[in-house]
Amino acid sequence: GDATSPAPYGNAASPLNPGSGGGSNPADSWRTNAGAGGGAIRIQATATATVHGIISANGGTVTYGQNTAPGSGGSIYLICNVFGGSTSGLIRACAGSNYNLYAGGAGGGRIALACANLAPEHDTRFACSPTLNDWSHADPSNRYTHFCRPGTLWLSNTGLLAESLANARFTDVHLLISNTT
Repeated sequence: GDATSPAPYGNAASPLNPGSGGGSNPADSWRTNAGAGGGAIRIQATATATVHGIISANGGTVTYGQNTAPGSGGSIYLICNVFGGSTSGLIRACAGSNYNLYAGGAGGGRIALACANLAPEHDTRFACSPTLNDWSHADPSNRYTHFCRPGTLWLSNTGLLAESLANARFTDVHLLISNTT
């Protein structure tokens, strides 16, 4: 059968909720192997926040078994006066992975970036990917299709959009921009 995951919850402009843990069949002996929900991260810098590494609130991956789902992405709320970073920087709140046939996937989490200004180098990447199931090995008549939603990316500064859409800065995000119609 087909199923659709619900929309991300919480406030897109100020996300504070952790992701939800994956479900499982309570009668199944593998029920403890579901993925945990992604965490909740809040960073508030009084001046400049520069990202050259990874800030991650990813959901947990299914560790073993069937009938067990991954965790959804958590939330990342970054508040600063100036935002910068390199292409090696990545801010992500993705769902966990799932490789089994009989359980659903999970949705991406929420990321919000509230900044007044951009540093000269501001090439950090963002991702809120839903579960991407690899069922290429499975019998198509014996699997479920789960439509999982990407998470949200809320931006207070539209300067990140100027050159971003052409260089794959955003991966599987539902983009929300402050004060636009």
